[in-house]
Amino acid sequence: MKHTTVVYFFVVIALLVFVFTKAAVGGVNDGSRVATISSLVERGTWSIDATGYEGPDRVFWDGHFYSSKPPVLSALGAAVYYPLHTVFGLELDATSEEPQLAYYIITLIIVGGAYWVLLFFFFRSLVLVGISQTGSMVTTGVLALSTILLPYMSTFNNHVVGAGLLSAAWYFLLCARGATRSRWRCVFLCGLCVGFAAVIDVLVAAFFVVAFFVYLVWALRHPGVLLAYVLGLLPAVVMHGVLNYSFAGTIVPFYLLSGAYYFPGSYWYSPSGVDAAGGSRLAYAFHVLFGTHGFFSYTPVLFLSVWAGVRAWTREKYAKELVLLAGTSLGVVLYVVLLTKGFAGYSYGARWLVALTPFVLWPLGFLFADMARFPKKLFLGSVLVSTVVAFVGLVDPWTNTFYIAESGPVYFPFVGNLGALMHQFGLVSLTIF
Repeated sequence: MKHTTVVYFFVVIALLVFVFTKAAVGGVNDGSRVATISSLVERGTWSIDATGYEGPDRVFWDGHFYSSKPPVLSALGAAVYYPLHTVFGLELDATSEEPQLAYYIITLIIVGGAYWVLLFFFFRSLVLVGISQTGSMVTTGVLALSTILLPYMSTFNNHVVGAGLLSAAWYFLLCARGATRSRWRCVFLCGLCVGFAAVIDVLVAAFFVVAFFVYLVWALRHPGVLLAYVLGLLPAVVMHGVLNYSFAGTIVPFYLLSGAYYFPGSYWYSPSGVDAAGGSRLAYAFHVLFGTHGFFSYTPVLFLSVWAGVRAWTREKYAKELVLLAGTSLGVVLYVVLLTKGFAGYSYGARWLVALTPFVLWPLGFLFADMARFPKKLFLGSVLVSTVVAFVGLVDPWTNTFYIAESGPVYFPFVGNLGALMHQFGLVSLTIF
């Protein structure tokens, strides 16, 4: 494959980011971060008292309301918003449903940029382990357009940013595996990227912080390498600690201080909608993986990737790396299905697992190492279904997750989005919430 073809591919991806990025606050989740960003720039405070934001993603601490989100991503957003507001006079309103140029630019630069970085390092990591450029580009195209990373790329959130940083960390870890003179540098950059991922998308990235450390002990076995990794982690840890302590008086993020969520009038005393959905733990696990919010049902090509990973593990020289990804993915999934509830609130699919998607999809590239046994029909069919589901997610990544049927509310984001899309064309009449 010509080098220019790869360049054109990433140029097209950049253009898609420009087109699909949304200009309006999508819901209470991104609204919480937007409230912090506007407060930091316009009023010089982390408190969101004056923003008008009254969504559930806020806490009451030391006499003021704050976003429940970790501070690093909001600080980055404020750095982008500062010149937009002070030089160009743009405004940012966390409660407005109207398009805002400032929101579009912030999302485009931070989330869209992270999405492009994610795909770039994902592609590079496949080429690094010997997958052909054609196979690497096709697999990267599947990640870009056929997973729920696509709808989340369009709105301001931490998951795509975390995934981008984790993808870069994974690439540098693989570089360290084969490097000699530059191994220390590769491991340091791996630690730097996974560290910032961990303070932005804590749930998924925290598992990778531990997993990468175990891998370094297991595969490289050199004290200097471990030191480089720990030193790489420090900048993110220090940045989070300094920022969080500056307004909370503690380095512990608010979302780990459950008592901060409960104040007079708090939404969490009487949650509604999907936040109040009951059911057994087994049913919840099924829907997180295969049902109404299913990690696999929303991206069926992941089934094929898991099979490709098992097949590759039996004969590839990267067996240790495949085991690392499998074990880490299993740990994240078990945590989500056993210790969480509410499907991450009003969101499309298994939102808490968005940043895990590149690593479950990564083994798909090994299918292209044996084209004689390439399952063409199965590949095309699963990619087609996954692509349709991904594009339906662009209707509303922060969907309110249910529509009204005769039997009552049905918590099914895909059906809700599909119904809303069909309703716009006058094909159905559904009450969408």
